[in-house]
Amino acid sequence: MKDSDTLVKNITRYAASNMFQRACGIVNTFIKPKLLPPELYGLWNLISIITTYATYAHLGTRNAMFYLLPYHKSRNETTEGNAIKSAVFYGSMFLSVIITVGVWIYAFSANLNKMEQAGLLSVGILIILNCIFDYQFNEISADKRFKLISSINYKKSVIAVILNAGLIYYLSIYGMYLSALLSVLIMVVYMHMVSPIKLIEPFKKAVFFELTKKGLPILVYNVSNDLISSIDKIIIAYLLGVKELGYYSITGLVFNFLVQIPGDAREVVEVDLMGSVTTSKREDTLEDYFFKPLSYTSHFMPFLLGPSFFLIVPFIHLVLPKYIQGIVPTQIVTIGSYFFALAFIARGIIISHNKQFHASIVISAVLVFNGLAAVSFIKMGYGTVGVACGSSLSFFILFVALYIFVRSFYSNISFFSWFIKIRDVFILFLIMVFVIAALAYISSIVPVNKYISAALSTVLYCLAMYGVSAWMSPDFIHQKIVNLIRRRRG
Repeated sequence: MKDSDTLVKNITRYAASNMFQRACGIVNTFIKPKLLPPELYGLWNLISIITTYATYAHLGTRNAMFYLLPYHKSRNETTEGNAIKSAVFYGSMFLSVIITVGVWIYAFSANLNKMEQAGLLSVGILIILNCIFDYQFNEISADKRFKLISSINYKKSVIAVILNAGLIYYLSIYGMYLSALLSVLIMVVYMHMVSPIKLIEPFKKAVFFELTKKGLPILVYNVSNDLISSIDKIIIAYLLGVKELGYYSITGLVFNFLVQIPGDAREVVEVDLMGSVTTSKREDTLEDYFFKPLSYTSHFMPFLLGPSFFLIVPFIHLVLPKYIQGIVPTQIVTIGSYFFALAFIARGIIISHNKQFHASIVISAVLVFNGLAAVSFIKMGYGTVGVACGSSLSFFILFVALYIFVRSFYSNISFFSWFIKIRDVFILFLIMVFVIAALAYISSIVPVNKYISAALSTVLYCLAMYGVSAWMSPDFIHQKIVNLIRRRRG
């Protein structure tokens, strides 16, 4: 009983630290555009893309280490576990150094201004620090040291908020660079003090390649996901400049929030149902892991998207007036995120069939379409609004493509049966768009203050969609969503 109570306390502490970290993350995403002008905020978003992809320099070895260390520990295979640690740390560090050198060479050889050059030099150092931090955190996580993980989450979140607020305020973009470096450096030092890296075994190429073989499919899948949500920013920076990227980056403030919440709910559903995978029929697993979460999320997302669509207008005017040009692209991406959130519900089924690499090919095809659409809309003169339309259309295509891909695992089920299972997804989307459009049109012709109009539109929208959800779900699926959220909080 005592061990059970300890486990519950550890998990509760870990969940609370994650919630606190995300709350601080929301504050951080607000601080940056608030204190930086659009052109500098756009520059930071462009530079930070490099660090995002540089974190994948481990080539999937950290993903494999996360699962293999507990396995070897349970079998008292200390030598094997130490060999994995050394292979992952030295291998990922070597590749990170190569990336850093490449970034620094470009910083000194390209025709850049001082702010851009300083940003790339900072990014080079940040890549190395992130490599160390990510390894330390992954090793601690694999060891299930929840108390230390929670402490790290709390400290890292608070430090980032304090440094961002203070340094950006006084030093502008240079403060942003310094804050990014110091927040990671402080945590690396702290983690070294409480849990120093101990590399006993020498680096073994065979171990590194074996880990890469096991972890690379997951990494490729994750990289493809990141590319889908960042290719638009890269194209805007290249064709329109960092100032336009700064305006457009406001879409990320809303988008990341919207796809995070249903992601949490999806994780709860998957954990609850995981125990029945080995004993259930394939059709039952499909129903539990795909169709049920798909139904839950499709009914839940409209209650996030509609309010976000209407309330983003007063929020930007009141809090971030310099970014008014980003309102329309943000509203468009908000609507498109409906299908983005639904697309990756297929993750559980795909991983259970070990088809991550194949799925990444499907995602890559959608990525090409997304890039071509963004370039085409810009060339036609639609600017960031056109890019937002292209991204939203790509999210829809992504959902359909992954849906067809998952269906290929279950060829014994007719196409008609599959379509019946997901038709409510499209019906709900069309109704949601119609209600939003109708209320937006009424707001545009009725002489009411924009703040009052946004509040009234939000209330009316929620009432309308609640009625639609109740009408379309005889078992009141919206109540299941409420219960799911309560369980998450509990």
